[in-house]
Amino acid sequence: MRATLQLATFVGVVGLATWALPVIEEITQPLDYESEVAGGWSWRMEQDPAEVILLGDSILSWGVDLEQFESLTGRNTGILWAGASASAWWYLVLKNFVAEAEPPPGLVALLFRDNFLTLGSVLVGPQAVRQLEAVLDEGDEQVTGRVLKSSRSPVFVFLGRHWSLVDRRSELRDLFERSLKKTAALVSGHPPESADEAVARTFDGDEKDLAVLDRAAGLVMDDRLFDFDRMLHLTFLPDIIRVARSSEIPMVFVRMKRAPRSEPSRRAQVAELDVYMRALRNYLEDQGFPLLDLSVEDRLQQSHYSHGDHMNAEGRAVFTPLLAAALEEYMPQLGAPGAAPSP
Repeated sequence: MRATLQLATFVGVVGLATWALPVIEEITQPLDYESEVAGGWSWRMEQDPAEVILLGDSILSWGVDLEQFESLTGRNTGILWAGASASAWWYLVLKNFVAEAEPPPGLVALLFRDNFLTLGSVLVGPQAVRQLEAVLDEGDEQVTGRVLKSSRSPVFVFLGRHWSLVDRRSELRDLFERSLKKTAALVSGHPPESADEAVARTFDGDEKDLAVLDRAAGLVMDDRLFDFDRMLHLTFLPDIIRVARSSEIPMVFVRMKRAPRSEPSRRAQVAELDVYMRALRNYLEDQGFPLLDLSVEDRLQQSHYSHGDHMNAEGRAVFTPLLAAALEEYMPQLGAPGAAPSP
């Protein structure tokens, strides 16, 4: 009986592996930034020129319903994003894709959180370089070096440069995580994002030790990252300003609201962030670019967030009209709705 059970178990495992391996291979391919950004978006710009471009990270992709935004504004709109991106990626996409589009868009809105405008990359070391490689153009090689120098983990950067196993370990860890989440979703019949939602629910609740979160935040967010004058010239905000000005593309900076549950973990940086935001606003105003602050929007509640600062469907339904209304005063310069921007 035991032998029969063992044989049945073995056959079942082999059968499951035979079914799962091709699926895992398909869903765990490395992210193709070139096709997602350069290929797909360039094609859209050629076939259906975008009047408005929304630029940002994954928080943007989860927070804006493109169809609803276009319906509310009457404008052809493109969304450009990469997960965990920051000023380096935004600068390269703005310079190499948005500014080169024919015809160019009539408005670019860059959506960001807190001090992300003066972070070169949220990623560190080789991961940051891989994210940038697909959007680099000739002469952009110095960008990756500047990102590595401003990395928050110089030890990891050093090891990643001189010990290839560190880089490979990071790749395998990310690969395994994506494989596990997506395979579990396939087996259970739930969408892949349900795994992230389950993790968010696991760590939600008022019973968590906020002192522990405060200490963790202190380790992750060095106070120096809130020194605007120091960070400004280490990263790519001045480059973004320069490209927007030279290409004569109107640009608006929009600060997004973070999930309320993440506020306790950032209490130690509240004073520093207030000073930072005043300096950022003064800088942008001096450069002639508006800053819209939606981080104080009361209509966005904790129930509107899924995991981290990513919004759920209810959050998108609330935030999309807020963004459309906030950008409305910058729309008239585009001309009649639906008309392609002037070359």
